[in-house]
Amino acid sequence: MPGDALLEGSLLHGARLKPFTLFASCLPGLEGLLDQELEELGVGAREVLPGGVEFRGHARAALRVAVGSGIATRVLLRFERFRATRFETLRRRTSEIEWEHFLRDDEVFDVRADVAHCRLWHKGAVEERIALGILDRLGLDRLAIAAKLSERNRDDEGAGSNEHGDEDDEETLPVVRVRASGDRFGLALDLSGAPLWRRGYRQETAKAPLREDLAHALVRVALAGGPQTQGPVQGALQATAQTTAQSIVIGDPFCGSGTIGIEAAGIAAALPPGRARRFALERTVLDAHCDIARAIEEIAARRQPFEARILMSDRDAGAIEATRHNAARAGVLDRIEVACCAVSDAPLFADEGTTVIATNPPYGDRVGGEDLRGLYQRFGSLVCGRTAPTSVALVTADARLARTMGLALESVVATEHGGKRVRFLRGVTPEPA
Repeated sequence: MPGDALLEGSLLHGARLKPFTLFASCLPGLEGLLDQELEELGVGAREVLPGGVEFRGHARAALRVAVGSGIATRVLLRFERFRATRFETLRRRTSEIEWEHFLRDDEVFDVRADVAHCRLWHKGAVEERIALGILDRLGLDRLAIAAKLSERNRDDEGAGSNEHGDEDDEETLPVVRVRASGDRFGLALDLSGAPLWRRGYRQETAKAPLREDLAHALVRVALAGGPQTQGPVQGALQATAQTTAQSIVIGDPFCGSGTIGIEAAGIAAALPPGRARRFALERTVLDAHCDIARAIEEIAARRQPFEARILMSDRDAGAIEATRHNAARAGVLDRIEVACCAVSDAPLFADEGTTVIATNPPYGDRVGGEDLRGLYQRFGSLVCGRTAPTSVALVTADARLARTMGLALESVVATEHGGKRVRFLRGVTPEPA
């Protein structure tokens, strides 16, 4: 294990501290929202790139993003790219990376490659040579690793438990990710483990659930108008928070298994999205320079909670039960109100205060291709009939269907969901003059 060579997670390069090159990935189209979120987290030296945001920082910064980002899918520690057209060159160049500063010699790791347009085209062979290069650098061989793993497994069996748990072992496995194109190889150490949107609370689902990172982004769009603008409702939200004790209503009348409302409750309470899960970083050398409890404190100091009533409803009793169970696992059950009812009877439409609606209504073949125009028209009439400031943001793959609501909607974000191209549409009522 390195000692003084690491300070706060950065490599000592000569007499200067050298921060890492880190990359927070996200779904396409969410880069602007992610950049805003990283700014909130105090991450500097950022550059928005296709598929995410690159930034410079130490191990603590990487952990802060992993714990505090609701939009990022992974946090990767990137190494310099190099060219290789022979397998022996690939192995040698891999061994020149200072893996001893990152990977522990008592932990297993994996290598996963994505290869395109390379002379070294065989994915399995590329993964093998990179793994061998890492072992060369660490002074290990396969037999030694197998012996250590066998010894650890025997110890675990003797103790009657696994330190991480069998499932958690896979969820927190350190992975070296390789992207190869045009004979150039880029290596990165995935510090996330399981994708960051897997918070751990959504163990029960309803029809066509929305992924946690998309739900988080949708709530942010509804609250603030997205990455381009501060929406007209934002002033009303701020005025409400500053001048009255009245709480803002955040509602979802098609809540399904509750993902949007649960993410909204976390945002309102300033709870870090990754507060209840583990990360691959904890099984690397960098863990010695990180503290999750401290990271949560740092995030809490940067975010201000606000009062909000989270009103969720759905006509499916099974979905409502799933919502309650998921919310309990997320630790926000006491922050939400759930009702089983049709959209016409949704409690959020009875509230006369400033309201934010973030929802994932049924569309197209998500629910079997039935005619949904009547549902959207009814939903639209309920929204447009409100007199208090109301912001609505919804996910759809069918903008024409959404526009039957009769509300002026702008496309704020275009991204992907379940293999489909979808949009976040946003509108405000009463419409500004």
